Amino acid sequence: MSPDGSVVAVADLTGGETDRLIFVSTTDGRVRRSLQVPGFAAEAAFSPDGDRIAVRSGNGPLYLLPVSPLVELAVPSPSD
Repeated sequence: MSPDGSVVAVADLTGGETDRLIFVSTTDGRVRRSLQVPGFAAEAAFSPDGDRIAVRSGNGPLYLLPVSPLVELAVPSPSD
């Protein structure tokens, strides 16, 4: 969860050799951003200012990724 509690990062583990972190608003449930993560996203933590997220890959490396901008993404409806 982001330091201000407005966003939660959720791992999408269905990508095979790469995972995605999906940033979801805690107020309205909308997806704000999606980031590709090399390897399996085993752990993640926001920086104190919420501008970056540290992600530890299941195979060991630690990645520091930018979070901003957290803008609403267009998510296809089930009928698309």
